[in-house]
Amino acid sequence: SAYGAFTGLLGFLIVFKTRQAYSRFWKGCSAAHGMRTQWFLAASTVCAYSRSKVPSMQSEKSIQFQETLIRLMSMLHAVSLAELEEITKDA
Repeated sequence: SAYGAFTGLLGFLIVFKTRQAYSRFWKGCSAAHGMRTQWFLAASTVCAYSRSKVPSMQSEKSIQFQETLIRLMSMLHAVSLAELEEITKDA
């Protein structure tokens, strides 16, 4: 009887902790995806405002600015994910 109660309690604790860890994992994934989405929206808005309405008037500097912005935003996302990975390794 004591063994059954102990086993039941241990099983309950394992299931509870596993469910809590699973929930935290998906919250972290959702937050990282939300971060990427916000940066994508920021970069696309800046690119949209830096464009000329007439395609033939699009200057080389404007195109170069847009390409540089996209590369920098991509690097920012990569560095932030690497930082998250570092935090996970230390914990």
